[in-house]
Amino acid sequence: MVRCHKIGCGSFRAAAACAAVLWCIVCGARAEIIANFLQPAGWPVGGLHSTYQEWDDFSGVSAAPPDAGYSINPAGLTPPAISATGAIVTGTKNIYSYAGDYSVAAKIFNYGGSSGGTLDPALGTHVVVQTVANGEIGIPPESLRVVDPNGNPILGGNNALQSAVIWQGTIVFPLGPSLVKERIWEFFLPNYAGDFNVSWSEKVHSSLFQVRVDSMLADRAFPLTPVPEPSAAVLGACLLICLGCLRLARKRRKNTAAKQRPLATGSLAAGGEVDAG
Repeated sequence: MVRCHKIGCGSFRAAAACAAVLWCIVCGARAEIIANFLQPAGWPVGGLHSTYQEWDDFSGVSAAPPDAGYSINPAGLTPPAISATGAIVTGTKNIYSYAGDYSVAAKIFNYGGSSGGTLDPALGTHVVVQTVANGEIGIPPESLRVVDPNGNPILGGNNALQSAVIWQGTIVFPLGPSLVKERIWEFFLPNYAGDFNVSWSEKVHSSLFQVRVDSMLADRAFPLTPVPEPSAAVLGACLLICLGCLRLARKRRKNTAAKQRPLATGSLAAGGEVDAG
């Protein structure tokens, strides 16, 4: 049975969204996770002295660059990278370990700060981290912290201003149902404008699906990013999953129809449909 775990199934809209996920699975479509990452509340992505980096399909466990996009202003020569110790990359481009807990670190180059020149030493860095992973614990929230490039503590890097679940729900994968959580953390590093690492631990059998890190230089912390109410969060999560399901189901139907259609000669008949998906 597919259900939204612990949050949000009390409302009609959330229940309808969960029923839609069940329909997708009954119809044979594979659930596709699409993160509902939030935009930072205090600055625009791409703004001066900001960084943005996002990973979706991990290319490896050693210095994998962001594949879903990144923007660093001012620009730098070296892209950010994510690495994992004690893990592998699966065929679906997720980071995973079947042998034990593993550690993950995202290296962020703060080119607006010490990497890009001299700025007001009173400036600090506001950091927003978002992840999607599965498992009842998955990523222990207290394990995520911001450290310097050598792994040394940074003031403010071990005291999150915000640590919250954006959404969570049980999703049926080919090997069975699993709880998936999208989480957000926010930190402010006073008087620190240098490069930094975001590091955390992940439990055995937990897959890391997606990661996003945003940062901005400022003399004080920005307002915290608003986190949706549970009912709205689960509705958005279920609907985003269904978008992937419906797209795959539609593609399956078209492929089946194409196999059953007799071969034609000559040019494509007028009005023929081309599948862009």
